[in-house]
Amino acid sequence: MCIRDRYMGDVFTLLHEHGLVGHLTQEDAMRELLGRVIDLVKSGRATETPLFCAVVFAFFNTAAETLGFEALSEHLGVIEALVRRTLVSAPTPVRGDTFALVNMMAFLRRTFLFLEVFPKDFEKTIVNDVLRVGAARLEAVRRINPETTPPDLVDQFTELFATEFGETISRVSLCPQTSVDETLLYSLLRAPFPTVQKATFFLLKHLYNVRCLFTGVEVPKGSLASKEASAVLQEGRCLPLDVIQFLENFEPGRAHDGSPTLEDEEIIGEDADADDEAEALCTTENLGYVITMAALLCKLKTPITSNADFEVCRQGLDLYITSTREVSYGFLQTCFRWVKAMRLSESEMRETVKNEDVTEVSPEALESLSKESFFKLLVQTVYLFATRFPVLLRRWCEETDKGTEKNARFVVSQFISAALFGYEIRLIEEKQEEWRSEDFSIYCVRNTREIIAEFLKEGARVGIGLKVPANYPLSVIELSELKEVKMDAVKMKKWLLRMQTLLNRENQSILAALLLWRGNVEKEFEGLEECAICYYIINSGKELPRKACRTCRKKFHTSCIQKWFSSSNKSECPLCKSCLLYTSPSPRDS
Repeated sequence: MCIRDRYMGDVFTLLHEHGLVGHLTQEDAMRELLGRVIDLVKSGRATETPLFCAVVFAFFNTAAETLGFEALSEHLGVIEALVRRTLVSAPTPVRGDTFALVNMMAFLRRTFLFLEVFPKDFEKTIVNDVLRVGAARLEAVRRINPETTPPDLVDQFTELFATEFGETISRVSLCPQTSVDETLLYSLLRAPFPTVQKATFFLLKHLYNVRCLFTGVEVPKGSLASKEASAVLQEGRCLPLDVIQFLENFEPGRAHDGSPTLEDEEIIGEDADADDEAEALCTTENLGYVITMAALLCKLKTPITSNADFEVCRQGLDLYITSTREVSYGFLQTCFRWVKAMRLSESEMRETVKNEDVTEVSPEALESLSKESFFKLLVQTVYLFATRFPVLLRRWCEETDKGTEKNARFVVSQFISAALFGYEIRLIEEKQEEWRSEDFSIYCVRNTREIIAEFLKEGARVGIGLKVPANYPLSVIELSELKEVKMDAVKMKKWLLRMQTLLNRENQSILAALLLWRGNVEKEFEGLEECAICYYIINSGKELPRKACRTCRKKFHTSCIQKWFSSSNKSECPLCKSCLLYTSPSPRDS
């Protein structure tokens, strides 16, 4: 007999013991029965055993389906109290206790559409309480002693609870004003249950794209200055500590239970079955690692918000990934070693990943985790990485071993480069209102992968052409001046050099680089002096050179001169060597 059959027998037994068996399909009988169940809950008898709580929530679901949720709205106080009592569950899961939580979650998923009728604090607390209790219960279910519990019952407990909990997590996206504990969600990405991992990623992606309502990550309050983001990075507050430890110490050769898995060809024995070994890559820990990185990259792509704390935290996260090779290079090395270990032929790769699959990271859509579906997820996540850190991807590829580099170059040129060029074009088109003006235009030629920008000022026209290579970003963008533009050759060469630096040394989108180039050209027309260190008028931090040497009168960006002080351990002008103590950063700034 399956567990659900035995459970339904218990439901009807308990209903019969309390005299509640009736014609449940008739609305009048159902309303009468609802009243009697509510009376039982008020009396406390419904919470005497976890199994009876399970029965009551199962009945509430039936009542809501038969009578509509409005029939339950008269008893919200009683229902809320029962939900909160159920959440205070026993530390060791028992059969009825697990079913109580499962049926409560199924009922709560219905209430998510009617949260406005509950007391104001119900939505604020109940979602995070359910997530915390669910996370604790998953760990408890995983630790059930098979010696004291029948193996088939353990498997069904695990499958039933993980499935229901995953469905509940995904439905949290329906809660309009809930502030979700971000730290807790990142811990659930590493749960040893794919249904929970995929549902959590779906929720995080939704929250990043739509609402950005989070609790649980403390960040310093203040402006969005770079020193704030640096402080977040130095204090480790851009990410929960357990996530930092997970990313920096991840060992791709280890499974969740500590047993070895396939990492590269050295692990494969001569007589090993390649397909079986490749499938061994598809563990929940490996999935958790990839979707954790994907979630962080989704966070970096979130539209700018008015939440200053969130923005500072995001800047700190950007700095963390950029400056921590164990994370950025480690992620890329792991991904492409896995690709090598999968032993998919080039034709199999092309058959697995279509062009339209690359740009949307959707692990929640994977019905099962196979080497093909895992390969698709790796390609999607590397694409997401390339949209934010194209220079990091190129530098890593230049430094890695030849075998891994070969795999990386094929995957990037075959799948990622075209998608990345399309992303840059969409970014230019979608943000036309921000950059289009009478004196500045951008033209895109998809067939030849060219982008042309023109700036017109006081009768003078300045233009620049960009040709995006077929394996961008592993190869650099080629720049050229427009032939019909007549400008001073020295100035034109200087502007091309600036643009080359922006595109090939900084992790900027093409649009951001073009707008920065326009700003520098515009300021030069206005007669402003460039920074004597970086040779920009406007740098990537949108800063003008305002710090001037009192001797040679050359000007510097504040950030540039502070980096000079730090790297040289001197407080003197980099040009004339005179003392510049007045421009050194104060203890308060540093």
